[in-house]
Amino acid sequence: MFLQSQWVVSKKFDLAFFLFPFLMGVVYFLLIYFFPAFALPITAVVWVVFAQAHFGSTWFIYFDKKNRQYYREHPIRYYVMPLVVAVAVLYLGYVNLTLLVVLISIASLYHVTKQSYGVLQLYRMKNGESSAGERQTEKMALFGWSLFFGGYGAFHLPDFRQFILPVETLARIGLWALFAVCAGLTILMVKQFIVRRQNSIQKNVFLVASLLLYSPYLYAAVILVDIYQMEIATLTSLIAHYMQYIGIVWLVNRNKYQETTPYGAGSPILKNISKRVPLILAVILGYGLLMAAFRWGVPQGNLALYKILPNVVLALVAVHFYLDAFIWKFSNPYYRETVLPFIKPPNHLTTRS
Repeated sequence: MFLQSQWVVSKKFDLAFFLFPFLMGVVYFLLIYFFPAFALPITAVVWVVFAQAHFGSTWFIYFDKKNRQYYREHPIRYYVMPLVVAVAVLYLGYVNLTLLVVLISIASLYHVTKQSYGVLQLYRMKNGESSAGERQTEKMALFGWSLFFGGYGAFHLPDFRQFILPVETLARIGLWALFAVCAGLTILMVKQFIVRRQNSIQKNVFLVASLLLYSPYLYAAVILVDIYQMEIATLTSLIAHYMQYIGIVWLVNRNKYQETTPYGAGSPILKNISKRVPLILAVILGYGLLMAAFRWGVPQGNLALYKILPNVVLALVAVHFYLDAFIWKFSNPYYRETVLPFIKPPNHLTTRS
């Protein structure tokens, strides 16, 4: 039996930021496939507008006065460690870029799948699904399939194969053993779906799409010509993640920094940005173009700068991963009080089913 309607925020918001974004990845891939002559500019636009807007959204936490008061009570976590992570990434990128990319990729896979699981949990709560066993099955399947698809793609990259050469055979056996485990978990989820008294279409669509999120790596591995194919697969997979994150950040900020809230009064910059869409777009584009300048704007003639400045992007990505482990952790009373209550429909979005 299907529940008629169980939206996390509202029908409009869920469709725009939780469900439709999976189709955006398909649209991007089809554009690349049918218009290969424009593949590079299309990819650059997606990277600037979606990927970097998602990463750049994190830094707004430091413009919140109440946050800064809390962070001063925990300076190592919110000020010292982000700097340590950034410096470590810049150093590792200078001495061993392959190792850095491998580590960033692993951290990204965990970060992305963790977000998918978090949104899935919101749907579970809306649906009244309280079975710990089913929750654990879905969690293991999400992480398992993400790791399998990502690992399958990685094995087709010469640099990665060289990196794991001493244990390549063992790693391949492990990859296919993981596939068998994931297949078993999928069968178990189907059985749980069948016997469950009520199901939500929205939740199950989100679950299936999340399980297949990294599947473009299968295609990229088959037709692999160069590393660029893997970059296309990454953006195809992660557009949904980027849009989910951007949507949630916008939703929280839109609700939190109002004239009538103490947060808005104490954080005028966030209050002004959050209610002006053109200003939001300008900030997003500005940050994305700045990251593009770091990544592609450094002249290759200066070897030192060429090995350092492009990795500024990866350093900020790594800090984003680090901070996100804390700022969305609702078991922390501070974030349960200052973030969770604002994941609700804004006034101009209907809550009707």
